[in-house]
Amino acid sequence: MARPDFYNSALKHMVNTSLFNKFGLCDLIHSQPATIDYIIGNQNDWICTVNHISSRNLHYIPVDFNIDLLYVWGCQSIHCDCMLFGTDSVYFIELKDQNWNSAKKRTPRLKHGMEQLMATIFHFRRFHQAEFKRLIIKEAYLSNKQYTCAKNSHKQLVNNFYNKTGFVLEMSNSFTIDES
Repeated sequence: MARPDFYNSALKHMVNTSLFNKFGLCDLIHSQPATIDYIIGNQNDWICTVNHISSRNLHYIPVDFNIDLLYVWGCQSIHCDCMLFGTDSVYFIELKDQNWNSAKKRTPRLKHGMEQLMATIFHFRRFHQAEFKRLIIKEAYLSNKQYTCAKNSHKQLVNNFYNKTGFVLEMSNSFTIDES
């Protein structure tokens, strides 16, 4: 099994995010990698809005349809859509554009999104142990364009996620990065 390299895959998608204080993450074509968009006029296409109020550069990496992540037994692993990383930070992001208005639909879809994030985090930790140890900021975002969770509505799921991964999980269709 080839070792997936999250960092080298970023080279072909390198974007200097420090030039933009706001950008969007999009997953318009579900059979292609997620994209990053800086054109404010395209905000209707954004699944997640990132308010980047830091002058530090972040690198964007599409994970889905870009990095082959396999389980130990050789089958394709589930994984999140994209990630951002800086010198001592990493943000894993799963993008959804689904109707979660009923609890019957919401809970299994939330759990699946969380599983996608966890699987990617575990692969990253496994193949980039040295980089993982130096990280100060470790966050994960489950972003749904059509549904924003109340801060405490899924507290037990968020706590379980942290206990399993060591990552803070936010569920929102926008978030702020401030690494100043």
